[in-house]
Amino acid sequence: MAFTPLSLENRSWLAVLGKPAAAICADLALKTGLAATRRNSFPLMGAASDAGWYLILAEGRDHRLIQAPVLATLSAGCEVLTCTVQESFLSSAATGWRDGHKRWSVTYEGEDAPGDVVAEGDLPVTFAPIRQNLTAKSQAEDAGDLLLDPLFEIPIDPTLMQRLFGG
Repeated sequence: MAFTPLSLENRSWLAVLGKPAAAICADLALKTGLAATRRNSFPLMGAASDAGWYLILAEGRDHRLIQAPVLATLSAGCEVLTCTVQESFLSSAATGWRDGHKRWSVTYEGEDAPGDVVAEGDLPVTFAPIRQNLTAKSQAEDAGDLLLDPLFEIPIDPTLMQRLFGG
C-alpha cells in the first residue's frame, strides 16, 4: 500500500522500520482491525509504506505516541522517525530514534516572529542541502511576501524523510 502524506495542519506521525505492525500496535497499546471508510474519520490511521515502514498518523501535535518515553520503548530493536506540525503556531519538528535513543532532531518554532531551525545529533544526509536551500529562500529579498517562513518547512520537507517512500 502506498502512503501519501495528508494535510499537516495539526498532526503528528511516526514511522517504524524493523518491527512488525502487530508488535508496533502492541507496544503502543493500539487496537488493530478497524477500517475507516472516509479519509480522516479516525484520530489515528496506520499504513505500510512500499519501503517497509509502518506509519501512524495522529491528530494533534503533542500526541502521546510521539512523546520521548513512548519512543524510547518503541524504538528498541528498530528505527523510528517522527514528524509533528502545528501550522497555526508555525511549529514543526522531526526526530530519529534507534534502539531506545533519540539520534537526531530538527525543530522550528516561529509563532511570534520568524524562527530559527535547531538541529541536533547525527542528522540525515539530506538535511544539509534542505537547510541550505530553504535558508536561501528565507533570506531572499522577496521573502517578506511569503505566507510562511521557508525555514518552517525544513523539519517537514519530504526529502528529509525520503527513505520512508523508497527514495
